[in-house]
This record gives sequence, C-alpha cells and structure tokens, in this order.
Amino acid sequence: TETAASTSIVELADRICDEQMQLSEWTEKTARQVRSIARLFVKVVGHDDPARVTQADVGRYRTTVLRLPKNYGKSPADAARSIDELIDRAKGLPAAEVGIGGSTLNRHLTQLDRLIQLMQGHGAKPADYEGVAKLRVRRKGRAREERNRFSNDDVSAIFSLSPWVDRADDDLAAAIPREAFGRSLFWAPLIALYTGARREEICGLTPDEIDFASETPHIRFEANERRRVKNDASRRRVPLHPELLRLGLAGFVEQCRREGEKVLFPELVARSARTPMGDVFDGHWTKVRALAVPDAQAERKSFHSFRHWLNDEMKQAGVREEIRRDILGHAGQGTNEERYSNAASLRLMLDALGQVSVLTGHIAARSMA
Repeated sequence: TETAASTSIVELADRICDEQMQLSEWTEKTARQVRSIARLFVKVVGHDDPARVTQADVGRYRTTVLRLPKNYGKSPADAARSIDELIDRAKGLPAAEVGIGGSTLNRHLTQLDRLIQLMQGHGAKPADYEGVAKLRVRRKGRAREERNRFSNDDVSAIFSLSPWVDRADDDLAAAIPREAFGRSLFWAPLIALYTGARREEICGLTPDEIDFASETPHIRFEANERRRVKNDASRRRVPLHPELLRLGLAGFVEQCRREGEKVLFPELVARSARTPMGDVFDGHWTKVRALAVPDAQAERKSFHSFRHWLNDEMKQAGVREEIRRDILGHAGQGTNEERYSNAASLRLMLDALGQVSVLTGHIAARSMA
C-alpha cells in the first residue's frame, strides 16, 4: 500500500485538494491555486519529495516568485520552461511586469503553509519547517487604509454618468453596449451603495435570493451554483433600502423571473466556469470608475469602496458596530457577541440603512431591465 512518505509532493497535493473539495473545506478556486503552487514549488526546489522539504526551500520559493514574470502561468508554455528560463525572460521586462504584490505573495505563502501542514497530517513530515510567518509581507498602515471609501462627491460623479442618466456626452455611452451590460452596470453599483455587499456577492445574485414578499423586503446572501460566500458571517439577510425599491428593483427581478433567468445578470456568465462573474463585470466597471474618479487607483478606491462608504455613513450616524457588522457580513468580536448573540432584525438593520445619505434621487426609476 502506498504511504504518504512514498508519495510525491504533487501527487499528495492533488489528493489533498480532492479531499478538501469533497469536504467543502476548499472551493474549486482554492484547490486550483494550491495545485499550481505545489507544482511551482517543486520546480523551484528541484525535487518532489515531501520528506526533503526544508525551511530554506520555502525561503527560496518566496525569492523566486518575486523574480518571475508577473504573468507567469498564463501561457501553457510556462509549465515546460525551467525556472532559469523564466527568470531570464523576466530580466527583459519592465519592473512593473515582474514579481507579485505583497497581498498575492502572502496568499501564496498561506496556501503553501496549508499544504505543508496537511502533508504533515498525512504523515509526510518535512525535514525542517518552521512556517511562513517570518516571510510574510507586513501591512503598511492600518487595515482601514488599504481601501478607502468613496466620498459623497465620488458617488455623485459615478451616478451622473450614462448608465444611470440619459446623456451622450461622456465616453461610456459609446464604449459600453447598453443592451449587453445595461442591467449589471445599472444595478450592481446601486445595490453595493445601499447594501454594502461585496462585488462577487452582488454579481452572482439569483432572483430567488431577493425576497419582496416578506414584511421587510430583503436580499439573502448565500452560496449558490455561481458563487460561494466568503465565510459563515457572510451568510446573511440585508434589507432593501427604500431607494432600491423606488428605482424599480422589484420590477427588474420580476422580469428576470418571467424570462426564466437563473441569475440576475446573465451577461456576466463567462465561457469558462473558472472566471468569476465579478471579474467580467469589472472590465466595464473600471471604465466607469476611471471617468468619474480619475485618481481612484492612486487613492486606493475600487468597487469595494462602496462598502466602505456605507459603513462609514452608518458609523457617522451613530449606528452600533454590531449592527453594521451584521449588514456587511463581518464576524463578531469576542465569544459573547459571536456565539451568544443573534443577528440584528431586518427592521433594526433597515433603520440603520435609513441613516445614510441618499445620493441617487436624480435617477429615474426603471420600469424594466
């Protein structure tokens, strides 16, 4: 019988990924990333034996990924290229096209650490391993500064563009086909503004996840065929702000149901099941952001900045932190709050959402998609 000790790193990684997916511990995306990291790790260290893995190997992996072309792995030919060939190719590239960012590096290290620990659990113990904590990139500044909120002026500038108002004097009218992306470009930013939901949570919504029959109309954010939720706290109900109802969200969802759509935004379903719907949306959203907020990238503002806008609006209005966390899908702090407290009621959350500024009153309601 084959033992873990006699199994190669790649073979054991594949087995672990299959098991983790079977147990719903990892998503397909996470398993795919771990498989890729295992294969790159083997290529870097020059062997495929779990028992020979050392702390120096992990350090060598970190150094190497910082020297590879940024687009490593996008071409099938990269799998056949040696590390030396890949590094030589990187030498001829601009600095901005080499290596990976700090957050991506930390993800690589975290997933490599997960893999090595699971290998240890299977009996494949490395020769020398102390973890990745000392190799991780430290965050610069406070976590709240990593992505900034949109200002009220930013929000007003965004919703003054052609997806939301009738105008033909901006570049979006010609650059983005309304018939193809009119639904998602119109609704996704509005839903983000008034619910604080994450990009993928919104882009992967289904008609069945929006409940207008309840005493308090709301959205259920939960795993579905198209997307998972980030964690347990992300499974939540969020009431619909009255402005979303005024703008015609109920009519839009009902039309989707009549048309038999399984998702609200079918235009975001990519040919490859591996492509998140949010990534498809982002290709057009970035054009909106660039036109409305030209310095967004330098100011660290993204679609996620709607989420920060809502949180800060509620905070400045005096909404309690635990209610804001329930709306945004953040875990509670401490055992008492997380284990012994129920989520805030829909009515309480609706009252909290009612405290935020309404910056979209100029947008005409939509009677159809």
